[in-house]
Amino acid sequence: MAPIPKMLIVPVIALCAHMAFRAFGARRKVVNLTLTALFFGWIGDILLIGSGDLYFLTGMASFLIGHIFYVRCFLMLAHTGESMLRVAKRRLLLILYLVALAAVAGLVFWFSPKGFLFVPVLLYAFMLITLIFSTLYAYGSRKIDWLLLCTLGAVLFTFSDALIAIGSFTDIRFALREQLVMPTYIAAQILLVAGIVMTERRIFLRDAVPAT
Repeated sequence: MAPIPKMLIVPVIALCAHMAFRAFGARRKVVNLTLTALFFGWIGDILLIGSGDLYFLTGMASFLIGHIFYVRCFLMLAHTGESMLRVAKRRLLLILYLVALAAVAGLVFWFSPKGFLFVPVLLYAFMLITLIFSTLYAYGSRKIDWLLLCTLGAVLFTFSDALIAIGSFTDIRFALREQLVMPTYIAAQILLVAGIVMTERRIFLRDAVPAT
């Protein structure tokens, strides 16, 4: 995809999200967290247009910061009202999270370069797993089906970045790898934002209904 259209994707998503949030009066913190996550994703897109380790590292750092804001947003959505996620399920989710971190650490150790890129790539991979599990935690706490869009978006984000990692750090080659990176990334951002908007709208409508 050409650099200029690529740079316009996230701003368009952010504009649509802002308009959707305004349509029903979303909480300012949810709006700010979502738009800030998109902003750092946009910066990451711009940086990754360049070539070389410096652009790669700064672009990855920008995406990592964006993921942190997404995670904070999902934790905020999870903590709205009384949680439906019982202690046993929380423990199970924590165990699965730790297992996933261990598996990802093994994959990164096996496939990524053992030089100075190893630690940044490992931290970024851990953040992707954290993003996925933060959406699952929010869904388990709220039982709002729109949050499953966010889970799918986080999985697609991980898949898209995995395709980049495969091309950067391994000799594995397969058809359509490069062609799949951008569509899965765009779909990931759209699903994450759409899930957040619709979940916040559901919470807004629920809170707007007077207690009887």
